[in-house]
Amino acid sequence: MSLEILQVFFVCLAVFISIILIGRLIQLGKILISLDISFKDVFFLIMYLSPFFLFVLMPVAGMLALFLTFQRMSTENELVALRSGGVSLYNILPCPIFILLLITGINFYISFYGISWGMDRFNSYLIDLAQKKTKLSIKPGMFNLKLPGFVIYAQNVSQDSEVLTNIFIKQGLDNEKKVIIVAPKGFLKWLPKKKVLYFSILNGKIYENPFDRQASYISFGKYEIRLDLNRVLKSFKIRTDKPKYMSYHMLQKNISKYSKSKSSYYTELIEEKHKRIAIPVSCFILGFLAIPLGWILEGMKKFYGTIIVVFVFFIYYALFALGKSLVEGGVLLPSVGIWTPNILFFVFTILLFYFAEKERVKFSTRD
Repeated sequence: MSLEILQVFFVCLAVFISIILIGRLIQLGKILISLDISFKDVFFLIMYLSPFFLFVLMPVAGMLALFLTFQRMSTENELVALRSGGVSLYNILPCPIFILLLITGINFYISFYGISWGMDRFNSYLIDLAQKKTKLSIKPGMFNLKLPGFVIYAQNVSQDSEVLTNIFIKQGLDNEKKVIIVAPKGFLKWLPKKKVLYFSILNGKIYENPFDRQASYISFGKYEIRLDLNRVLKSFKIRTDKPKYMSYHMLQKNISKYSKSKSSYYTELIEEKHKRIAIPVSCFILGFLAIPLGWILEGMKKFYGTIIVVFVFFIYYALFALGKSLVEGGVLLPSVGIWTPNILFFVFTILLFYFAEKERVKFSTRD
């Protein structure tokens, strides 16, 4: 039984996360196309994004896995055989409880460490791609238009694309003051810690509004231009300071740091802290709920039963979203808004266990 539950769980999880990740990659489609990345790069980006979505999807996957396993047992009359043999609902609980504890433990690990690990590496990998593609796109004797706000030309470019000679740069958008920079030599410098790409130009001249009659120029020995990789990545904002991307340890550290301010950011940190615990706990509660639900819905067609389970999860999600909105609006405390759905569904689960054991409620839609 435990093997079957795990198999169904991983199938459900794979389906859900595939749908979510495909949607996310479509959202990032313009960025990925502009960077001209390979399938290997796509694989790593998906891998680094996965923990963030696994954290949210594991509760519903666990719930469906338990319910579909009971539905299969019902279809093959295994539940009837168990009842006939004097086996009660409580007698079959150890195996599902062990599986649910395992799923909950994995989600706690993702919550505390996996999310921040994945997002840090996703951001770093995407920035590295932007940096490499930016360097590779500067070809000798050709005008480069891929950097927003710049037109770059170099007569000669080294093999590693870091040394450029006879450089021409036009800086400024159509509605901005234009600047022309010319220099005999320049370097591209990548600072990994700061995630910044610098264009260092030597012994050149800067012309402001060169097409005006009163144009002037300034000579320089060294001039550096910071290439904004965020603009290269267009609409994608690289931010690791958001609470939802932090590790649990970093959340605790920032909560202590901002505890005296009582600002909206502090409330967001507290909310995220409760969420990092409440969602893994919901893996156990929702999965536990599926056990009496599958017992009560014995004989119901799998299609209808699955719809009911998904509908129950959407009720939980709606309550969670409502509580989150009320917390952000300052109506409820984070502890109340985030934990109320878990408490309500735990009480509902206990009631369902009571009715299932007493067999006071029974649904059947067999042909």
